[in-house]
Amino acid sequence: MTGDPDAKPSFLKSQGAGLLDWKNIVPAMFSLGLAAAYARVILQGQGLVGLGPDRLTRLMQIEFLVIHSFPFLGLIALVRPTAWRHRAIQWSAFGGLLSIYLWMAFTEGGWESVLTLLGLTLATYVGFLLHLEPETQVRRLGFRWLISFALFILLAIVAGMPQSVNDWDGSEEVRLFGLLYFLAHGLLEWTGFYQARRIARLAEISKKQPPA
Repeated sequence: MTGDPDAKPSFLKSQGAGLLDWKNIVPAMFSLGLAAAYARVILQGQGLVGLGPDRLTRLMQIEFLVIHSFPFLGLIALVRPTAWRHRAIQWSAFGGLLSIYLWMAFTEGGWESVLTLLGLTLATYVGFLLHLEPETQVRRLGFRWLISFALFILLAIVAGMPQSVNDWDGSEEVRLFGLLYFLAHGLLEWTGFYQARRIARLAEISKKQPPA
């Protein structure tokens, strides 16, 4: 008995195929590597490649800034104005906003925090950058931000994190929080969740204009 050659692959099959896609593997390794660093601190009390408890705490504080900043920077950068005046306004706005976020990171921990902000931005959104699709990229960016933000808030509650980010210094709960957050983020990237057919269909539906 043969199957229908025109039948669409099931959700599980499409997710399984995504495990072998290098564009999913690369971004997943960033997040899973960070999850491993948190796991080692929890299990052995030792850091991984220089990522000790204090640095891992600051890393989660800066990840909050990453989640807050990237959608605004991304939306500005993805706009494609044609007039040179509009482009000048666009990049002035982008540069100004980026400077504000970099200054916020610098005031928290100097150049180390600035580099951490840039590195975490890459780790969090490299999957988006590897799957750029001009027609749906803005909607996909919004969906990624929504999932990342929801994970951050939900897992912070699960881990029992203090409500204020400024109170996270010295908190042991941040280790569990970091492990859960980056593990979840890495698995979503590795399975190709953000590129799943259902997600693509939502993006296609949302871009259609209502009939006149």
